[in-house]
Amino acid sequence: MVKEIQQFAKMISEEQSSRLILIAARPLMGKTFLALHLVHHLITKEKKATAYFSIKLPANILRHYLFCIEANLETRKLELNDLSAIDLDKMAEAAACLHEAPLYIYNSGTFSVEEIREIALYQKSKTGLDVIFIDYLQLLLAPDEGSSRHEEITEILKTLKIIAEELGVPVIVLSQLSRGVENRPDKRPAIYDLHPLGQVEAHPDMIVFLHSDSYYGEGPTENAATEIIIAKNNKGKTGKIRLRNFINYTNLADNSLEKGIDL
Repeated sequence: MVKEIQQFAKMISEEQSSRLILIAARPLMGKTFLALHLVHHLITKEKKATAYFSIKLPANILRHYLFCIEANLETRKLELNDLSAIDLDKMAEAAACLHEAPLYIYNSGTFSVEEIREIALYQKSKTGLDVIFIDYLQLLLAPDEGSSRHEEITEILKTLKIIAEELGVPVIVLSQLSRGVENRPDKRPAIYDLHPLGQVEAHPDMIVFLHSDSYYGEGPTENAATEIIIAKNNKGKTGKIRLRNFINYTNLADNSLEKGIDL
């Protein structure tokens, strides 16, 4: 799985400068899980200065998740507060390794796109900035109140595209898909599944879907494959990247995790 995620991360960092990238999937499909694996690769392997705007999850949870990725630990152990003494040592080592990594997490109950622009401009002037992640689209505030949420989403994406061009960095925004994708035999997402959100497909330079058949069965299994579906790519290939052992550990609001870990 690591090799495949690195392949996808390189597509973003090497080919997607000044571009808007949308990663969309049904809830609990693993969008944040994928995003944090991408973040981990970008900040550790490529030393890319990365800003992560999180609207739904606290910064300490995201960092603990990254520690698990660095330590190669199953995040479920963290969620269930089932870490052994050896695991805790690995987590502490991971925290030390990531301490100087160029990652800047901004956590708030709400963000407007103008706030993201101002913060990103400041971060770029202060430390440099190579990549922006936003988790997630539906929770962003529009620059101007539209007559419908569809119009607001469209305006948000247009503004994010402008931010990517102004700062010269890729902006990766996560998005939920509606239940419409589940009302057909082949539940793999496609471009038309974005239509309920508004005029979405016109603005991103790259549209990526995340899909796993196990999501619609009895739940994820250790060997279940998850697909990264590159449905649109203005400057590259489209297609699929299959991830093995992409176990869905996205229920990060567990009480034991919210308490944090003393590292």
